[in-house]
Amino acid sequence: MAAGLQHETTGYQDWRVEVSVAEPETFILYFRDQPQCQAVLALSVNGRALSLHDIRWQFRRKAHQLEQWCNLTLGDTLSISMTYRFSADRLEIDYLARNPIPSRLELAHQITSTVLQEAQSDSKPAVSWLFQRNGQPSEYLIEQTTHGFCEAFSASLWLLLGQNCDENIRT
Repeated sequence: MAAGLQHETTGYQDWRVEVSVAEPETFILYFRDQPQCQAVLALSVNGRALSLHDIRWQFRRKAHQLEQWCNLTLGDTLSISMTYRFSADRLEIDYLARNPIPSRLELAHQITSTVLQEAQSDSKPAVSWLFQRNGQPSEYLIEQTTHGFCEAFSASLWLLLGQNCDENIRT
């Protein structure tokens, strides 16, 4: 990460997602520089919520996407990565968490709309979202592995751009 960098961003047309280096567990989605929603990352291991405030996150920008990852030491190394990318009418966030020991991991952003329904206009479109787990978090326990990491959690979050706000995350 470059010295003095305050935010990591990626964008599509008038949309932009921003992750603050000072608060990397939070992102804000903007339309024409107006915040549309804010999301805070939540992680739990075996039902216990973990604090993400003191984690050293890494960032990498590739063509039209932003990658964010870290390694936590919880006895063994827990690897977490997220990829933010715009695809036509949505922002897609892919989550992957790996752990060499059997764990039940939950990883997702808790989203809050920052636009009041009455204040929405053509310059402030609404955002709705859909969260989908890619398989069950414990499916990896069935397979025997000889490499260092077992895939413990995989999920995708789609924020649908310019849609009417749906305040319920569907699973």
